Amino acid sequence: MLTLYKDRKSLFECKVKVENANLSNAKARLVLSGVQMDYVFKGNLDAMGNFSAEIPPLYSIDKKRGTAVLEVVVDGGYFEPFKTEYNLVSKEVTVENVTVTDSVKSVKVEAAEVVKEKRIVESQEKTNKIESKVFKSNSSLGDIKTAKHIIETIGNLEEKHKNALKEYVQYKYNPSNKSLKWAKTVFKNPNSNISKLVMYKLDNV
Repeated sequence: MLTLYKDRKSLFECKVKVENANLSNAKARLVLSGVQMDYVFKGNLDAMGNFSAEIPPLYSIDKKRGTAVLEVVVDGGYFEPFKTEYNLVSKEVTVENVTVTDSVKSVKVEAAEVVKEKRIVESQEKTNKIESKVFKSNSSLGDIKTAKHIIETIGNLEEKHKNALKEYVQYKYNPSNKSLKWAKTVFKNPNSNISKLVMYKLDNV
Protein backbone atom coordinates (compact mmCIF):
# COMPACT_ATOMS: atom_id res chain seq x y z
CA MET A 1 0.00 0.00 0.00
CA LEU A 2 1.34 3.43 -1.03
CA THR A 3 0.36 6.40 1.16
CA LEU A 4 -0.12 9.74 -0.64
CA TYR A 5 -1.26 13.11 0.63
CA LYS A 6 -4.20 15.28 -0.40
CA ASP A 7 -2.89 18.47 1.22
CA ARG A 8 0.91 18.38 0.84
CA LYS A 9 3.70 17.31 -1.49
CA SER A 10 5.29 13.87 -1.40
CA LEU A 11 8.26 12.23 -3.10
CA PHE A 12 8.07 8.82 -4.78
CA GLU A 13 11.43 7.02 -5.13
CA CYS A 14 12.39 3.52 -6.22
CA LYS A 15 15.09 1.46 -7.94
CA VAL A 16 14.30 0.13 -11.44
CA LYS A 17 16.11 -2.92 -12.82
CA VAL A 18 15.64 -4.16 -16.38
CA GLU A 19 17.94 -6.98 -17.48
CA ASN A 20 19.86 -6.60 -20.75
CA ALA A 21 18.62 -3.03 -21.30
CA ASN A 22 20.28 0.38 -21.41
CA LEU A 23 18.43 2.67 -19.00
CA SER A 24 20.14 5.82 -20.26
CA ASN A 25 17.40 6.22 -22.88
CA ALA A 26 14.54 4.87 -20.75
CA LYS A 27 11.49 6.87 -19.75
CA ALA A 28 9.37 6.32 -16.64
CA ARG A 29 6.28 7.80 -15.04
CA LEU A 30 3.94 7.14 -12.12
CA VAL A 31 0.23 6.81 -12.98
CA LEU A 32 -2.56 7.11 -10.38
CA SER A 33 -6.10 6.03 -11.18
CA GLY A 34 -8.86 8.62 -10.64
CA VAL A 35 -12.64 8.78 -11.03
CA GLN A 36 -12.89 10.80 -14.26
CA MET A 37 -9.27 10.60 -15.38
CA ASP A 38 -5.88 9.12 -14.56
CA TYR A 39 -3.11 11.32 -13.14
CA VAL A 40 0.39 11.07 -14.63
CA PHE A 41 3.58 12.21 -12.88
CA LYS A 42 6.75 12.20 -14.96
CA GLY A 43 9.90 11.59 -12.98
CA ASN A 44 13.64 11.32 -13.42
CA LEU A 45 15.18 7.94 -14.23
CA ASP A 46 18.98 7.86 -14.36
CA ALA A 47 21.26 5.30 -16.01
CA MET A 48 21.66 3.48 -12.67
CA GLY A 49 17.90 2.87 -12.44
CA ASN A 50 17.16 5.42 -9.70
CA PHE A 51 13.68 6.85 -10.25
CA SER A 52 12.11 9.78 -8.40
CA ALA A 53 8.93 11.79 -8.98
CA GLU A 54 7.59 14.72 -6.99
CA ILE A 55 3.85 14.43 -6.37
CA PRO A 56 2.04 17.72 -5.61
CA PRO A 57 -0.93 17.95 -3.21
CA LEU A 58 -3.67 15.75 -4.71
CA TYR A 59 -6.64 18.06 -4.10
CA SER A 60 -8.36 17.10 -7.36
CA ILE A 61 -8.39 13.30 -6.85
CA ASP A 62 -11.78 12.23 -5.51
CA LYS A 63 -10.92 8.59 -4.84
CA LYS A 64 -9.37 7.89 -1.43
CA ARG A 65 -8.08 4.57 -2.72
CA GLY A 66 -6.91 3.53 -6.17
CA THR A 67 -4.13 1.90 -8.14
CA ALA A 68 -0.61 3.29 -8.57
CA VAL A 69 1.46 1.96 -11.49
CA LEU A 70 5.06 2.70 -12.45
CA GLU A 71 5.33 2.60 -16.26
CA VAL A 72 8.75 2.18 -17.92
CA VAL A 73 9.51 2.39 -21.65
CA VAL A 74 12.99 1.14 -22.65
CA ASP A 75 14.42 -0.20 -25.91
CA GLY A 76 10.96 -0.11 -27.48
CA GLY A 77 9.45 -2.25 -24.73
CA TYR A 78 6.77 -1.31 -22.18
CA PHE A 79 6.97 -2.58 -18.58
CA GLU A 80 5.04 -2.18 -15.34
CA PRO A 81 7.67 -3.16 -12.75
CA PHE A 82 5.65 -1.75 -9.84
CA LYS A 83 1.91 -1.81 -9.19
CA THR A 84 0.14 -1.35 -5.87
CA GLU A 85 -2.89 0.22 -4.20
CA TYR A 86 -2.60 3.78 -2.92
CA ASN A 87 -4.29 5.40 0.06
CA LEU A 88 -5.01 9.15 -0.07
CA VAL A 89 -4.90 10.85 3.33
CA SER A 90 -5.02 14.38 4.76
CA LYS A 91 -3.19 15.86 7.74
CA GLU A 92 -5.53 15.88 10.72
CA VAL A 93 -5.38 18.68 13.32
CA THR A 94 -7.11 18.15 16.67
CA VAL A 95 -7.34 20.13 19.92
CA GLU A 96 -7.50 18.44 23.31
CA ASN A 97 -7.64 19.46 26.97
CA VAL A 98 -8.93 22.99 26.42
CA THR A 99 -9.36 25.00 29.64
CA VAL A 100 -11.25 28.30 29.92
CA THR A 101 -10.59 30.55 32.93
CA ASP A 102 -12.27 33.76 34.09
CA SER A 103 -9.03 35.70 34.32
CA VAL A 104 -8.72 38.66 31.97
CA LYS A 105 -5.45 39.16 30.12
CA SER A 106 -4.62 42.07 27.85
CA VAL A 107 -3.52 41.25 24.35
CA LYS A 108 -1.07 43.57 22.65
CA VAL A 109 -1.01 43.58 18.88
CA GLU A 110 2.07 45.05 17.26
CA ALA A 111 1.61 47.41 14.33
CA ALA A 112 3.67 45.15 12.08
CA GLU A 113 1.30 42.26 12.74
CA VAL A 114 -1.70 44.41 11.89
CA VAL A 115 -0.11 45.47 8.60
CA LYS A 116 0.76 41.86 7.80
CA GLU A 117 -2.77 40.70 8.52
CA LYS A 118 -4.18 43.53 6.40
CA ARG A 119 -1.95 42.56 3.49
CA ILE A 120 -3.05 38.95 3.75
CA VAL A 121 -6.72 40.00 3.66
CA GLU A 122 -6.11 42.36 0.73
CA SER A 123 -4.22 39.64 -1.14
CA GLN A 124 -7.07 37.18 -0.60
CA GLU A 125 -9.64 39.76 -1.73
CA LYS A 126 -7.59 40.40 -4.87
CA THR A 127 -7.37 36.67 -5.56
CA ASN A 128 -11.12 36.28 -5.09
CA LYS A 129 -11.79 39.14 -7.55
CA ILE A 130 -9.52 37.57 -10.17
CA GLU A 131 -11.14 34.15 -9.71
CA SER A 132 -14.62 35.68 -9.99
CA LYS A 133 -13.65 37.05 -13.41
CA VAL A 134 -12.25 33.69 -14.58
CA PHE A 135 -14.60 31.05 -13.16
CA LYS A 136 -18.36 30.75 -13.36
CA SER A 137 -20.17 31.28 -10.06
CA ASN A 138 -22.02 27.96 -10.40
CA SER A 139 -18.89 25.89 -11.16
CA SER A 140 -18.28 22.95 -8.85
CA LEU A 141 -15.56 23.32 -6.21
CA GLY A 142 -13.84 20.17 -7.46
CA ASP A 143 -13.62 21.47 -11.05
CA ILE A 144 -12.26 24.82 -9.87
CA LYS A 145 -9.63 23.07 -7.71
CA THR A 146 -8.58 20.96 -10.72
CA ALA A 147 -8.25 24.06 -12.92
CA LYS A 148 -6.33 26.01 -10.24
CA HIS A 149 -3.94 23.10 -9.68
CA ILE A 150 -3.18 22.89 -13.42
CA ILE A 151 -2.68 26.67 -13.61
CA GLU A 152 -0.30 26.51 -10.64
CA THR A 153 1.65 23.66 -12.30
CA ILE A 154 2.02 25.69 -15.51
CA GLY A 155 3.13 28.71 -13.47
CA ASN A 156 6.02 26.63 -12.06
CA LEU A 157 7.42 25.89 -15.54
CA GLU A 158 10.59 27.56 -16.78
CA GLU A 159 9.81 30.84 -18.54
CA LYS A 160 10.85 29.62 -22.00
CA HIS A 161 8.69 26.47 -21.74
CA LYS A 162 5.79 28.52 -20.37
CA ASN A 163 5.97 31.00 -23.26
CA ALA A 164 6.24 28.22 -25.84
CA LEU A 165 3.18 26.49 -24.37
CA LYS A 166 1.16 29.73 -24.34
CA GLU A 167 2.03 30.41 -28.00
CA TYR A 168 1.09 26.87 -29.01
CA VAL A 169 -2.34 26.86 -27.36
CA GLN A 170 -3.10 30.35 -28.66
CA TYR A 171 -2.42 29.65 -32.35
CA LYS A 172 -2.29 25.88 -32.98
CA TYR A 173 -4.14 23.95 -30.27
CA ASN A 174 -7.67 22.70 -30.84
CA PRO A 175 -9.26 21.26 -27.68
CA SER A 176 -11.17 17.99 -27.73
CA ASN A 177 -14.95 18.08 -27.54
CA LYS A 178 -14.80 16.56 -24.06
CA SER A 179 -12.42 19.21 -22.69
CA LEU A 180 -14.30 22.06 -24.39
CA LYS A 181 -17.62 20.86 -22.97
CA TRP A 182 -16.04 20.73 -19.49
CA ALA A 183 -14.44 24.18 -19.87
CA LYS A 184 -17.80 25.75 -20.77
CA THR A 185 -19.12 24.68 -17.36
CA VAL A 186 -16.11 26.09 -15.48
CA PHE A 187 -14.78 29.21 -17.25
CA LYS A 188 -16.66 32.39 -18.09
CA ASN A 189 -14.66 32.55 -21.33
CA PRO A 190 -13.71 29.03 -22.54
CA ASN A 191 -11.78 30.61 -25.45
CA SER A 192 -9.38 32.51 -23.19
CA ASN A 193 -5.69 31.55 -23.08
CA ILE A 194 -5.93 30.37 -19.47
CA SER A 195 -8.88 28.12 -20.35
CA LYS A 196 -7.02 26.71 -23.35
CA LEU A 197 -3.95 25.98 -21.21
CA VAL A 198 -6.05 23.98 -18.75
CA MET A 199 -7.84 22.09 -21.58
CA TYR A 200 -4.48 21.31 -23.21
CA LYS A 201 -3.21 19.74 -20.00
CA LEU A 202 -6.41 17.72 -19.59
CA ASP A 203 -6.16 16.48 -23.18
CA ASN A 204 -2.55 15.38 -22.59
CA VAL A 205 -2.88 13.66 -19.21
